[in-house]
Amino acid sequence: MKMDCPKVYTIYLPQFYRTAHNDEWWGDGFTDWVAVKQATSMFEGHRQPRVPKGGDYYNLLDRKVMENQIVTAKKYGIDGFVFYHYYFGNSRMELEKPAENLLKWKNLHIPFCFSWANQSWIRTWSKIAGNIWGDKFEEAGDTGDNGVLVEQIYGDQEEWERHFEYLLPFFKDSRYIRINGCPVFIIYSPDSIGCIRQMIDCWRKLAKTYGLKGLYLIGYNTYNNDSGFDALMMHEPGFSIRKLNKQLKITVQNGVRCIDYDEFWKNTIATMPPKGIKTYFTGACGYDNTPRRGNRGECLINRTPELFRRHLTELLQKSEYFGNEFAVINAWNEWGEGMYLEADEDDGYAYLETVKDAKKAVSEMNWEEVKGIMDIIKGYGDRENEQEFLLGKFKYYYKVCSRWIDLMAKDTIFADYLKENGINTVAIYGFADLGHKLLYQLRKEGISVKYAIDQYVGSVQGDIHVYRPEEELPEVDAVIITAYEPNEIKAVLHNCINCKLYSIRELLDVGM
Repeated sequence: MKMDCPKVYTIYLPQFYRTAHNDEWWGDGFTDWVAVKQATSMFEGHRQPRVPKGGDYYNLLDRKVMENQIVTAKKYGIDGFVFYHYYFGNSRMELEKPAENLLKWKNLHIPFCFSWANQSWIRTWSKIAGNIWGDKFEEAGDTGDNGVLVEQIYGDQEEWERHFEYLLPFFKDSRYIRINGCPVFIIYSPDSIGCIRQMIDCWRKLAKTYGLKGLYLIGYNTYNNDSGFDALMMHEPGFSIRKLNKQLKITVQNGVRCIDYDEFWKNTIATMPPKGIKTYFTGACGYDNTPRRGNRGECLINRTPELFRRHLTELLQKSEYFGNEFAVINAWNEWGEGMYLEADEDDGYAYLETVKDAKKAVSEMNWEEVKGIMDIIKGYGDRENEQEFLLGKFKYYYKVCSRWIDLMAKDTIFADYLKENGINTVAIYGFADLGHKLLYQLRKEGISVKYAIDQYVGSVQGDIHVYRPEEELPEVDAVIITAYEPNEIKAVLHNCINCKLYSIRELLDVGM
């Protein structure tokens, strides 16, 4: 018996039109096209700038543009758009007009839903985490005083109701994507929402109140089953790139971290869903954020339409095997990060053609052929169980935090041991929340922190210089590692810097 291929949805970036805030922050007339046009080749074989076919640097407020996009998407087998939704609280939104226009243009027939990108918008030097659009352009507009462009807030029930009421006309639209009759709503960073359970409970009650059958809520890359989601989604390319970075399966060319496209996809396909919750899968048609980040960016290299066709077929096969209604491609038009299915001057419609080919291949498979995806996964290697990895990571950090709390009554936690061992200058490896707290504590105790080290410089905020591990590291007396699996990191750092290496857990143990 032949299969019904899962539907293929694609992420839709609504950044390509002029807004007053973009003008204010990044310079007059800024859209993501500015970054795309100004991109340069960073290393041999690096294909930049990318040029849309016919030089069509479109304006998303133009109805004809969306009409053409919908015609093209349906022609090549795209079943719907997943619009990024930027809602910050107190009815503050950004880049909302394309979705609002689609809601208004009832005769444009394309299924759609929202993915709430719930992050603050910041500059690279902000002291809080968030979404950085383009640090290459941060001096073009007003610099503000704290690096926060728009802060993401969640508020209380009144705020949750206000947000839901904005979404309601979309949820009621006949084109809005549903599962089991319930509108689909995806949340990008659910673990950052402290009130997530209360918010979800509120929204589910409101859905019933307003006559909806319910809501179908999906969380990206979360393992918190207690939050009340109906499903989660493995979000790419970030999910696999983080794993490959951890496994040191990268090369660095002129500062750009490069990951092999085939290796990326094999990791994507081989990653198994966690037990106990329905899981949807995404894949990336490409990735290259150097237009926004220059030589501090990341790039999937050795990309070809043939590899995309093969692995997209596997992704759909995997989705069918797990009983999923759809899979997601990132993205339709993320030109500033090299993730786009739209035609360009180099490849034309080749990547769109592969979508149609992959769907046809899966629809012609029988169930035994679909089950063959498990043999493919095994052939791609023994990939770690992500749920077990995260459980180990959370246990490690729980013990670190528990020991730190036990020591907080002391005047000093780290300084006595460090000074007794001749350590006066340090660097911090891993500059997420724990790294920031360590920086504060060391400064409080009079220890000089010269710099930090982190793989993801672009997502790091603070008033200290941050190096990537592969860069030349200045001399210090010791590096303190806050990241998980410190022994693996020590093995790498031994080849990079001649100094003492400690995990934060080791230092806390000697302080007990």
